[in-house]
Amino acid sequence: MIELLQSAISRLFGAFSSKQSRLVVLTVGTATLMSACVSLPFTSPNESASTLKSLQIPLWNEALGSSSLSSSTHLGEVLTAREVSSTPLRVASAGGDGNVILWDLGTGSGQLLKQVGGAMQQAALGRRHAVVAWSSGSTVSVACVAGCTERWDLTRLKTRIASLGFHEDDSALLIGGADGRIYRWHFQRDRLAESQDERDRALERYIAHQTLLSTIAPLHTGRVFFSADWDGQLYAWLAYTADDHQGSYDRNLFGGRFFGSLGSYMYAARTADRGITSLAVSENGQRLAVGTDDGYVEVWEVRGFEIAARSLVHTGRVISISLSNDGSRVASLGRDGVIAVSDVVPDASYGIKAGALRAITTEIFREEMKSARSVYFLSTGDLLLSTDAGQLGEIQLSSKARVAPPPPLRITPGAATTERGTDY
Repeated sequence: MIELLQSAISRLFGAFSSKQSRLVVLTVGTATLMSACVSLPFTSPNESASTLKSLQIPLWNEALGSSSLSSSTHLGEVLTAREVSSTPLRVASAGGDGNVILWDLGTGSGQLLKQVGGAMQQAALGRRHAVVAWSSGSTVSVACVAGCTERWDLTRLKTRIASLGFHEDDSALLIGGADGRIYRWHFQRDRLAESQDERDRALERYIAHQTLLSTIAPLHTGRVFFSADWDGQLYAWLAYTADDHQGSYDRNLFGGRFFGSLGSYMYAARTADRGITSLAVSENGQRLAVGTDDGYVEVWEVRGFEIAARSLVHTGRVISISLSNDGSRVASLGRDGVIAVSDVVPDASYGIKAGALRAITTEIFREEMKSARSVYFLSTGDLLLSTDAGQLGEIQLSSKARVAPPPPLRITPGAATTERGTDY
């Protein structure tokens, strides 16, 4: 019996020694691997991957270079346009046909940069980086326009998309939903998420509107953005990333969404009207332009969220609005087909009464163009417009206010513009 017990102990010890040897080998292997990693600077997996991804999205001037332009045009309405180069003066546009085109306003030629492979319902172009965002149903996508082939898709939204805009140096996308919510999608972080919590953090939610959202506008100089709805409510939002807690105080502890119904926002003190249809922020971030459903144009000072001017400019809805880079001029396009440009002279005391607002805007240009669909100020101070026929035009404005109209409108490429449809 003793011999059998000693034999069993011996076999058990031998087995343990064998396993211990294998364990030592595994431990040494792991230690070797870790020692190799220790020599690298420490960054979290998400931060490292995000940095690499960001480097793959070039700036517009890097992506476009000095490539020659060939003949191209949109087959339908231009959804959005943005100046991407001042020397030479070039503009990128995205159309409902799914094409992104680079235009040279000096020669009138256009080069096809990207085809997204489907129709666009809403679209936005990066301010500094060569990226385009678009919606198709409830799906939102972001893709490089030139210089890279990356693409990100957001399929978990359950609402129709009303508006899009890039935010925080094009690292996030603002999405205005028909459900009255604003979503801020960190598209690169979303792809790199390794847990449900990280995925929830990549899609922030901002809730305050009580009706259908009409439009959103990012403030490029900070983490603020603006939103408006068809009840005439206007909000200025502070993004969650501007808060030390980054929204974690509003976390749903039982799972599901990360961001709930709380958010930091300021409500604009304005009288409710037939709704806000368009928003625009000046390049210097100092002023906000508002177009309404009943033809009014408003200019607000971002600092203090104070109204500076309000005038009845159009008969019916304002469909597009823009501010010059320094915010000194406002341009609007109405459903009546009228393009109007005014100098803005705010009251220095900010003691503005509703009846006096019309007197502090000086109209310098007014022209009717039925085919126009949107207006944008260029860095030169001139006005860019797009048409329902997929064309771009330039209105040359002087640096000083004038009574006489500017030189005739130049449309490129040249083709007769079409009349506005009766169903618009």
